Amino acid sequence: MQLNKLAYEQLLKGYHGTDILADLPGHLLDLWYEDYAQTYPKSELVLVRLEAEGSSFTYLFDINRQRVIGSVGLPSFVSHKRDASRMAGHPLANSKLYDRGHLLAHSLGGGADINLVPQLSKVNRVDFQKIERIARRLASENVRCVYFVRPIYPIESVSADEASQLPSWIEQGLVGETGNLTYELHGNT
Repeated sequence: MQLNKLAYEQLLKGYHGTDILADLPGHLLDLWYEDYAQTYPKSELVLVRLEAEGSSFTYLFDINRQRVIGSVGLPSFVSHKRDASRMAGHPLANSKLYDRGHLLAHSLGGGADINLVPQLSKVNRVDFQKIERIARRLASENVRCVYFVRPIYPIESVSADEASQLPSWIEQGLVGETGNLTYELHGNT
């Protein structure tokens, strides 16, 4: 299946359960797993669940390539500052073109460490903020929603040890209680 905005809209439209926001993270993780495993059949994929301060995010992670495949969950409203020292050793720390960007903003309950990927400064500081602001507003009003981000890496012909940590594209989406989708695909190279 080609994963794109239309595929997500069809998933939402075809949902027949009773709580789309409770069920959607599992559906997205399954789709991402299948999509990634087809492209990289020798991957060792694991789920990492982080629950803190009312948020609940799950990350799909490729152990062999040491990179996040996607992250999804229910955001929370966080008002305290993040620990900037946790980001100090992240790859591309001295890059002028790329930021050590959070897939899930700290202000939404995203963590550090596993949550960091190289992002073009424009993507990290401008483009991502549109949907993040909507998610933060909903979280501050205690309105449930699902927020997701999926890095899309270039297809490689190299070993897992030489795999790129730099996503070519980053999907970002937000699904509200009625199943409405806000979606952006950001170019990252």
